[in-house]
Amino acid sequence: MQAKVFRLHSLVVATLLVLLSIPVLSQRIATTRNPKTNSSINPKINGSINPKINSSINPKINSSINPKINSSINPKINSSINPKINSSINPKINSSINPKINSSINPKINSSINPKFSTNINGKYYFNEDGDFMAILVPAGDGIFLRFDTDMEWTGYAVPNSEGLTLFNLDGDWIGYFVGNSAGEYNLFDLDGEWLGFTT
Repeated sequence: MQAKVFRLHSLVVATLLVLLSIPVLSQRIATTRNPKTNSSINPKINGSINPKINSSINPKINSSINPKINSSINPKINSSINPKINSSINPKINSSINPKINSSINPKINSSINPKFSTNINGKYYFNEDGDFMAILVPAGDGIFLRFDTDMEWTGYAVPNSEGLTLFNLDGDWIGYFVGNSAGEYNLFDLDGEWLGFTT
């Protein structure tokens, strides 16, 4: 009986050691691109990239980056950035930007764009306001980015506009927009102009 208990205890300890040795996903992000280790890209520390501090990157204050005011970045008005009208930016129609068809832009197949295997992906990391890793944006060509969650499930795509990127879910519904910040990256806002997070 003691031998069985000892073997079970050894197995539990060995399993815990293996689990503890697996790197947490956020640890796989290069320190230069992680806002928790690089204060220059952390909007809580660097006010120039924080839309709550820098009004020029806040769509509630700067009307030129607000799609409710600037029709050129509103897909309900500008059909060229609306995937329901412009088939070239619709992954359901354009297979070259569909990760279910084009494996080179699918992080489940291409490990070089999967942060579980690569510390510095060709693409963008998306963080919430607190600097927690939430998703990646993988370039699909022509300025289009595909959004994958932390489980590398495809959840949406972003289409370039004159001020940044317009974000759509997989059904082509407009759900938010990315506006450039002063560091060459993007801040994400919902349709009401509420700041949701940022890219690195």
